Amino acid sequence: MTKHILVPVDGSDHSDKTLSHACALAKDLGAEMTILQVVDTPFFTGYPYDLTSVHTDLAKIKDADWERVEPGLKESGVAFKRAVEKGAPAETIVAFAEQGKYDVIVIGSHGASAGERFLLGSVSDRVVHHAPCDVYVVK
Repeated sequence: MTKHILVPVDGSDHSDKTLSHACALAKDLGAEMTILQVVDTPFFTGYPYDLTSVHTDLAKIKDADWERVEPGLKESGVAFKRAVEKGAPAETIVAFAEQGKYDVIVIGSHGASAGERFLLGSVSDRVVHHAPCDVYVVK
């Protein structure tokens, strides 16, 4: 029985499409959604300077993304809550899903450019392979 859905979003147009699919699924199943935004940690985590301002700026962007989608979520009639975590996206999503005991993760298949996917791998691909629950990928 699916009662708890995790929906990682990144503010992209594709992420909006994913959120729309997740809302429809949650409504059909009578499930609650948690919308997860991950503030990505820079690659140079060993960098000797204080990165607090970088994380603050990224968090502000996440807040702006949230303010854009929240009204539509409220109109959907689906129960939802928001979570913001800091870390590498795929690893953070998987860890969050493990801690929250979610039934399914609804995630988009794109968000990074083709070059980023080639160099770093796809977040959705890593989530599919490491998630503790079912994963529904929106293409």
